[in-house]
Amino acid sequence: TEALRLFALGVLDELVDAGVIAPLADGSGNALAADATSRLAVPRTLADMFDGQLKRLPADVNALLEVAALAGHPFDHLTLADALGQPPDAVRAHPHGLVGRPIWLLAAGVAQMPDGRIATRCAFRHAVIRHVLAARAGTLTRIERHRALAAAGERQWGATAELAPQLALDHQ
Repeated sequence: TEALRLFALGVLDELVDAGVIAPLADGSGNALAADATSRLAVPRTLADMFDGQLKRLPADVNALLEVAALAGHPFDHLTLADALGQPPDAVRAHPHGLVGRPIWLLAAGVAQMPDGRIATRCAFRHAVIRHVLAARAGTLTRIERHRALAAAGERQWGATAELAPQLALDHQ
């Protein structure tokens, strides 16, 4: 299934990040580091793997991803920027840096906003990632973030029928 592929990619990503798998000196491929067996620590679950990787990301990227996990599927950078009170260009740079990593995000095209601006859209590759991110924040933080997303959605799109289900969730 997709979850098994995602887990395998995640474990490989962990091994590369930890230096357990490294490029060969001649550039012909990759190999295990000499001390690899003493450093191997395979996560017990997919959620544990994602949580471990998230802990190594900068705090601002973690906050952005946690808000994105609550924003819906897919999410756009302009609504996230509004909800976080950050410049749109700064917000757009983070998800696009993660799109290149095989387990995090997928590019999901663009959307034209009612004011004519173009928003880039991304989606999480798997629902488990969204679940782990959403669960990391405490209840009060999730409520605050949902309210910020609802206010941003209303500012960006207005109270349209298309947005009504997401607004209802965020105001809940």
